[in-house]
Amino acid sequence: MVYIFRETLEQYTLIEVEKLMRMHDRSLSDIKEMPKIKPVLLKELENSLWNQEMDYDVAEETLRHDTQYNLLNVEQRAIYESVLDSVDKKDGKLFFVYGVGTT
Repeated sequence: MVYIFRETLEQYTLIEVEKLMRMHDRSLSDIKEMPKIKPVLLKELENSLWNQEMDYDVAEETLRHDTQYNLLNVEQRAIYESVLDSVDKKDGKLFFVYGVGTT
């Protein structure tokens, strides 16, 4: 039988709650009364989330990109190309896109 100290169990529970909240663009830090995750465990959480973000199928994402790109209309494609051009040139431009629903 494995015994877990109450504090350890609480910390890992907080980490799981934090993961769920981040899926909804929220954080435990948004709630003043909530206990805080220890910094060392928070760093582990950040590394874990980073690894999850970087763990994707390149071929699948390339296919997804190509499919979506082909659905862009002329104006959307011009905006897309402008954004990529700014990134490639490191211009640091700020883009505002205004439109209805699916823009």
